[in-house]
Amino acid sequence: MKTLSMSIRLFAVAILALVCTSQYSNAQYVLTPAYPALASFSRPVEIQRIPDQSNRIVVVQQRGIISVFENSASTSVKKTFINLSNRVSQSGNETGLLGCAFHPDFIHNRFVYLNYTADSNGQLTSFISRFTVSAENPDSLVRSSEKILLILSQPFDNHNGGCLRFGPDGFLYASFGDGGSGGDPFQNGQNKSVLLGKILRIDVNNTQDTLQYAIPATNPFAVNSSGYRREIYSYGMRNTWRFSFDDVTGKLWAGEVGQGEFEEIDVINNGDNCGWNIMEGFHCYNGTGCDQTGLALPLFEYSHNSGDNSITGGYVYHGNTFPDLKNKYIYGDEVSGRIWAFDYNGGVAPTNTLLIDKTSPGTNISSFGVDADGEIFVIAFGSGKIMKLSGTASVDEHNSIRNGLQLTLHNSILASRSAKLSVIIETNNPGKTTFSIVDAIGRERSLPSKQLFSNSTQMNLDLQTTIGSCPAGAYILKISDGNQSAFAKFVIE
Repeated sequence: MKTLSMSIRLFAVAILALVCTSQYSNAQYVLTPAYPALASFSRPVEIQRIPDQSNRIVVVQQRGIISVFENSASTSVKKTFINLSNRVSQSGNETGLLGCAFHPDFIHNRFVYLNYTADSNGQLTSFISRFTVSAENPDSLVRSSEKILLILSQPFDNHNGGCLRFGPDGFLYASFGDGGSGGDPFQNGQNKSVLLGKILRIDVNNTQDTLQYAIPATNPFAVNSSGYRREIYSYGMRNTWRFSFDDVTGKLWAGEVGQGEFEEIDVINNGDNCGWNIMEGFHCYNGTGCDQTGLALPLFEYSHNSGDNSITGGYVYHGNTFPDLKNKYIYGDEVSGRIWAFDYNGGVAPTNTLLIDKTSPGTNISSFGVDADGEIFVIAFGSGKIMKLSGTASVDEHNSIRNGLQLTLHNSILASRSAKLSVIIETNNPGKTTFSIVDAIGRERSLPSKQLFSNSTQMNLDLQTTIGSCPAGAYILKISDGNQSAFAKFVIE
């Protein structure tokens, strides 16, 4: 993704608006349980295959436990790979054990890298640590083997990022969000002197100066006299929750979680400034004019108008089950549960094909994964199930049509818990309407129902009076008119 001139950039936005529309595929897709005999997981956030010949899978659970089991549809037994529950943070919707990566030479050195948040003398802190698998028990990661590589203080308990991946260059890449709250209040995304709001790249096979790792010589600020952090690979990130490398091209694909209006897909290159908080998607943040010079714009964006509110980055598909998905980027939305296949096609005629349409936020897609054959796993955070992308379902199973109900927020960013949420509801079915608030992990709190007497209604919702205190962070307002539901994202700062 190269930086474009202003005129070319505006042309690209117009083209994407025309050709990157969601569309139904001719084939039908569903999610089926990958391990139907296996008990559900608690708050699963990551699935990885162990890169050896053992055909084993690990599932990372947010509150500190990693489970390991045989990659077989009939498997019914899972073991504890490691238990860090008394080490990692147990509070907040975006803290805890967040990411896992196996060293490229794992089969020889048995190294596993984890990204987690923990309390450190009263300060929420992110850690990237290396652990070693037991030589005697390959199903056990030795807790006492921990070697802390990097420590980063977090100002808030959201936007912690947490993804770890080894690139084709053998270096470890790590994502950190902008530090949290809403709108990047400390301007961390554009501050190259801090690690927040960045994707980092480090060499874990060597050490340098006082660091527990080395700085790759090709990092954009590997040598600088301006105080910029040398670990930076790209900056201007809001909260890159999940990214991955294309096994064929080596490109780094990322799902960048938006603020209040747009989610985006990026292919990120060395030194890219991805624009936050100058831009949100293709748009100037907060709707004001902005200088886009030098910014690397996304490949694609989608808005929150259809209940899609939080992108979960996935993988470029190289499996054999679905030939029509070859070389397409499979990703989803954590809130709506919808899953798409994005085909950039070199920018000539990009398409975004809807594979699975779910109208309920209960799916809560926290992560994707791939097995040894390149087939796609989907983690259903709410149910704790590991699902697999499968084919041939009737249209009625998942192509529910959304129409006749629309929800718009006038103030999607609330300065405090006591602020009122200004809501506009348009419906073809006036009458009793129910309201609820869904938090980042899918917990739903009901609000008093309202009687609507017209097709268009504006009202103010007093959240503090109706549901009490809500922690700062992102939420979804859900409304239902008895026939269908609509969703809108808001943030309490």
